[in-house]
Amino acid sequence: MPGKGLTPYRARRLAKSIILPILLYGAEIFDPTVTMIDKMQKFWNRVLRWITNAFYATNITVVSVEACLAPIKLYMRQTREMTAVRITTAIPSNNIATAMLPGGYPVVDDYRYPTNRRQAFDNNKGGMCPKVWNSTSTTSAQVRLPIDEVGAIAASFYTARPFPMKPNRLSMVREQAAKSSVEAKDAVRKRIQKAWVDGEYPPYYEYRPPYRECWYFMTLPKFKAGRIHQMQANKSYLKAQKDWSNQDQNPRCDRCGQHDQTFRHMITTCPALEVKRRGRDPEIFNIGRDSMQWKGVKLGKALMKEFSVHGMKNLINFPIRLGVFPFTRDNDLIS
Repeated sequence: MPGKGLTPYRARRLAKSIILPILLYGAEIFDPTVTMIDKMQKFWNRVLRWITNAFYATNITVVSVEACLAPIKLYMRQTREMTAVRITTAIPSNNIATAMLPGGYPVVDDYRYPTNRRQAFDNNKGGMCPKVWNSTSTTSAQVRLPIDEVGAIAASFYTARPFPMKPNRLSMVREQAAKSSVEAKDAVRKRIQKAWVDGEYPPYYEYRPPYRECWYFMTLPKFKAGRIHQMQANKSYLKAQKDWSNQDQNPRCDRCGQHDQTFRHMITTCPALEVKRRGRDPEIFNIGRDSMQWKGVKLGKALMKEFSVHGMKNLINFPIRLGVFPFTRDNDLIS
């Protein structure tokens, strides 16, 4: 099994701390082409499936939420915006990137690194000069220099001038300025989160990505957690969760024969499993979007442990037929 020995939680940490920074190398300044972004996203999709054990037929927007890792485009946007905040709130005399900002840019210090690079465009008679950081031009032919683009991004975050200075050990910073710098970074994170939550999701998918955390069941062994990921994502071995390969399959539950075999039916309403649910905390079988068992609080951990045991003991979302040797597929029984 891919990732054997790693829980989805640890696989996610590995992806976010090692794989993602490699993919985003240089994204602070430069914009990759559409073709390159598409290739990066395809590779990232494989990483998401590896973390969640999701099928290839699973909607990739859903897999992104299940893995609690945003699409590459959103991470690139967050990287650029966080870089813009970091550079424009630093002290120019202590940060060479800040010192390369154009003259007149509203930072706390007027110091600029002495350079004649901008003069190279002054002799380009008849040519097109780059846009300045506060240009309102909308032409796509005229672009900004990378450092001016950083300045333009940061200028949209602040209403006060000059920009606040972030806390550092080299100079005294007013409390309000330090607070504004921290709030700017939090605002970037929340904007990215909102763009992720407000994305286009299939109508059957009710869950949304948690803010700066992951589903608690991702700390379970990968085999157990993968079963839950598959059922939440609506692409599993349950008969009503179909894909392109089994469109003609009867969606009726093979245990009760009364209703479609969906995630909610198997957990909450299947008459054949009523005896298994009897006498247990009803919250264990609450699979709603705001259920406590998806969260890492003490009560949620206890609920998720019981929920996982219930699913494994009753063979929910297993590719087997009841009453036969476990993990034997129906096709194998025909021969």
